[in-house]
Amino acid sequence: MVIGNVTSVISGIHSKGGRKFGVNSLGPLGCIPVVRALPGTNGACSNEFNELLKLHNGALAKALQNLGAELDGFKYSNFDFFIVVTELTDNPSKYGFKESKEACCGSGPYRGNSTCGRRIGEIEYKLCPNPSGHIFFDNNHPTKRANQLYAELMWSGSTNITGPYNLEELFKPGKYEFTGGANFATSGAGALAETYSGFVVDLKSQLRLFEKMEKQLKKNFGDELAAKTISEAVYLFSIGSGDYSSTFFTNSTLFQSHSHEEYVAMVIGNITSVISVSILKYTRSPVTAAPNGSA
Repeated sequence: MVIGNVTSVISGIHSKGGRKFGVNSLGPLGCIPVVRALPGTNGACSNEFNELLKLHNGALAKALQNLGAELDGFKYSNFDFFIVVTELTDNPSKYGFKESKEACCGSGPYRGNSTCGRRIGEIEYKLCPNPSGHIFFDNNHPTKRANQLYAELMWSGSTNITGPYNLEELFKPGKYEFTGGANFATSGAGALAETYSGFVVDLKSQLRLFEKMEKQLKKNFGDELAAKTISEAVYLFSIGSGDYSSTFFTNSTLFQSHSHEEYVAMVIGNITSVISVSILKYTRSPVTAAPNGSA
């Protein structure tokens, strides 16, 4: 389900002319502070959660390879968030971090309670003196310094981390002067419409917003320039974590009514179908999901 939704969105963008895509795999959400703080975990990662994410990442990699064989002009960058965050968590001092498990801001074990910046009853949140020494700022978001490291690896990382292209290669030729762009993402959005429904803009709805922007470009600049703009753009996808975190923290009837493999296939299918729509009509390059997904 998840993979199926991802691939359907990718296909959608491809049909519009999109050719270059940046995609992030999902990170080890089973190791974020909010999960470590759960009763009965003893501060350990949730292997069950992480195995589901590995299933997603494997299916995503295969789906992108298939799209590369099926879609004309399709180029993509797949950033392996899982490997990068795991390495950072296991060897923080190697990268200049002092704390890889406890959040900088929050309360409770590993500061995994979502109290950063607010007080709930008698619970007072704590804030570390130096956020740059932590990988996590709050119970599920990276610090600015960790995000900077992720961005650098997405941009110029080697093929074992970001492949078959990195973002720098997808943007060539160019001067990397990012003077324009559009963002349709919302925090917590999923590839599935059911994920946090009513609180986020799901992936298919984001595709419809993209199509509205396409019409506006044609109206303002004409068909030829609009098509050129869409074709030369790079489309970044960082989505999917909400589709899985929602199953872990809420009672998801959709997840419970399907096998893990079926659920993953739905998510990936939605993402790749959106990419395909854009490629067929305009562009030629993609990227996939961050530790906390939005597209």
